[in-house]
Amino acid sequence: MSFPSKIGSMVVTNARTAEKITCETFWKENDVVIYFMRRFGCPLCRWISHELYQIQPELERNNVKLVAIAPEQFGLEEFLAGNFFPGDIFLDETKEAYEALEYTRFSFMGSLGAAIDGDTRKMADVAKKIGITGNIKGDTRQLGGMLIVKEGGKQLTYHKQVKAADYVKNSEILKTLGISIKAPVVDAVQPENACPMKAK
Repeated sequence: MSFPSKIGSMVVTNARTAEKITCETFWKENDVVIYFMRRFGCPLCRWISHELYQIQPELERNNVKLVAIAPEQFGLEEFLAGNFFPGDIFLDETKEAYEALEYTRFSFMGSLGAAIDGDTRKMADVAKKIGITGNIKGDTRQLGGMLIVKEGGKQLTYHKQVKAADYVKNSEILKTLGISIKAPVVDAVQPENACPMKAK
């Protein structure tokens, strides 16, 4: 299934400028890594954003755009003030793209279980050690993922979170894009299911 074709005509809003664009704009002239976060106040989302910050210069050198999309505006100002993410940030407040990408939501019991999940606690502890914290404000049940798309719209990676600690490691992102660097990429946290990716 080609998710880029499903969301290409959907409109998102630039969080800083309020400009509205269609998602297909992201991959019109370059490859793109799109991180669909859960919410701005999520400490794990902030940590994953911080991790992506580490490879942003390499992505830029290889003409790869880095974009984050959030399902709500709540908490945006605090997120921007924390400078967690280096790329462009967009809003999908209708959650139209999230639904098209089949990103699910925690049930009430699932959200309670997420708080004591081992991988989630491990990632939160690592984040806290470098000064990244969060809050429980906003939509705490929404899950996200990642989409990596080749220029022109070819899907390279589709990742869907099963739980909050699921994420695509930096080394996997670079490998998917065919980017090799001299210094090895060290992935800071490696939960058992850190990269439950689905192929195109």
